Amino acid sequence: MSNVALADQLEHTRAALVLASASQTEVPPEGAILLLLKRGKMLTLNRTGAWIVARLLENELTSGSIPAFFAQNSNISPEQANTDIETFLTQLSQHIH
Repeated sequence: MSNVALADQLEHTRAALVLASASQTEVPPEGAILLLLKRGKMLTLNRTGAWIVARLLENELTSGSIPAFFAQNSNISPEQANTDIETFLTQLSQHIH
């Protein structure tokens, strides 16, 4: 799924990421809540999921660049990062629809 398509879907559903943090710029260890206002849905995200959604909403990273970021900054292979991120983005997209 392209970054533009997922970002557009999030915007279309009037998505809002709610962070339980005083700074509102860093994702807290507890994760976050993603409100899909037009859908009347609320999704809980762990810290990693919240970080990914925040980067997509702010257009800081594309869905294609996220696996490379995780592979470079964690102890997982590029292949595993790609599989994990693709699975997460697919599941997120299914909840948005």
